[in-house]
Amino acid sequence: MVRPLPDAQAHARTDHRKLDVEAQLAGHFGIRSLPTVMLVINGAPVDQFMGALPESQVREFLEKHIVSEVRALRNQAREQADAGAIEEAIDLLKQANAIEPNNADVLIDLAEIISKTGDHDQAMQIIDALPIDVATRKDVKELKARIHLAHHAGDGPSVEDLQARIAADDNDLDAREQLASRCAMMQDYECALAQFFAIMQRDRQFKDDAGRRGLLDIFELLGSDHALTKIWRRKMFGLLH
Repeated sequence: MVRPLPDAQAHARTDHRKLDVEAQLAGHFGIRSLPTVMLVINGAPVDQFMGALPESQVREFLEKHIVSEVRALRNQAREQADAGAIEEAIDLLKQANAIEPNNADVLIDLAEIISKTGDHDQAMQIIDALPIDVATRKDVKELKARIHLAHHAGDGPSVEDLQARIAADDNDLDAREQLASRCAMMQDYECALAQFFAIMQRDRQFKDDAGRRGLLDIFELLGSDHALTKIWRRKMFGLLH
């Protein structure tokens, strides 16, 4: 007996046929084994599986081919954000969140787009509330690092002004932190690493070890196999030990 999936019925309809009786239909679709489940879209078969599967695997089978309402809203939000319509993108993601409050991907998208408004604190609150198995995902850790760096980069002095401040006062750690974050946002990671390391050398207490935390953020963005990560991680460990 075929049991419908209630929350999937808006996107797919089940139709149970006895193909041992309807042999012509079986021949039309090339079905040679029973039971066979075939997905038909606009009259054409697009995928199938044979035998019985647990409900979770049936859902995975359907999700490969059917764009859910939440996924459609996420796609629309991404398009709006890319076009610069940030508030519209946030509204779309809030609609998606109302439909599926526990959908972690919706929350991650929301945090990323909210951070573009400059509200890094709210973005971090969303990230920090994610379940541990989601928070430890590579893409989430990278997003968290980008939000940290964007927060410290701010909208303050220009890169040239920050460099001038450091030239005038080698221990201007606020200027070094801002410059490091600005460099990271411009993907000048060597500059960013050098400035965060300089902060760590001069004052481990500055903003709760901001130099070390900045280095770790850059390592997260670059990945453990990147040449710069290997070089500066050795330097950091040398300073620590």
